[in-house]
Amino acid sequence: MEPEPDSKDWTWTLTRRCDECGLAAGEIPFEEVAVRAELAAGEWVQILTASPAVNVRPEPGVWSPLEYGAHVRDVYRMFDTRLALMLTEDDPVFANWDQDQTALAERYREQDPEQVADELEEEAEAFAERLQSVRPDQLERTGRRSDGAVFTVETLAQYFLHDVVHHLYDVTGQQDAAAIIAPDPEDPAEPED
Repeated sequence: MEPEPDSKDWTWTLTRRCDECGLAAGEIPFEEVAVRAELAAGEWVQILTASPAVNVRPEPGVWSPLEYGAHVRDVYRMFDTRLALMLTEDDPVFANWDQDQTALAERYREQDPEQVADELEEEAEAFAERLQSVRPDQLERTGRRSDGAVFTVETLAQYFLHDVVHHLYDVTGQQDAAAIIAPDPEDPAEPED
């Protein structure tokens, strides 16, 4: 039994707090997204490499942590591609991405968790670097999904962050996962702008 395809429009998470994962994505300053993206990737790497049951589905119709991790890896990759388009083209239309079809076609359930963790870390680093390269005058550049949803560079980054945080909630059940990946302003190890 495969999970039901997710057909919800999650763009509402840009205007109000998500009751499930607890993140108010639209309130996250753009300048924090790159750091949070890397911190979230660290959480995912930990899940993928430390759990002995990483490939076990909690219920037949719910992805395993491995499947979520492979999806999150691809989310980093997809959003990096979309951000690159927004920075180089005027108002691009993104290619449609069917995440559920990708999970089946790429056999997420059968992938090696260590490899997924390594790839996720690489994709997160690449995306964070691209986010950090964005100039203030580029934040309002736009792009749109094939369904017509319009994003600015800033809202695309916020929308992305909700996706990876929400999936941490899906796997851990911790609504405070958003707080876990919030940068600590007192931590000198955190990059500063």
